[in-house]
Amino acid sequence: MRESDVLHENGHFWVGKTKSDFTVFVVGATHSVSDSTYADLSVAIARCNYLAKRHTTYREAIDLHAKLSRP
Repeated sequence: MRESDVLHENGHFWVGKTKSDFTVFVVGATHSVSDSTYADLSVAIARCNYLAKRHTTYREAIDLHAKLSRP
């Protein structure tokens, strides 16, 4: 993924354009993990903004990142 594929950012969360969908990512210490994927950009942006509002601190974002990284 290139920087030009990043369509929206809010705090520790961002939306990226994947092949035919839009994926919401959570920023971590070394990499980002995907939270969810949507066919509609506006839904992905709404999810990104919701996560940014709900998880306002870096610690909360890292905790979510760790939870999503587990198999």
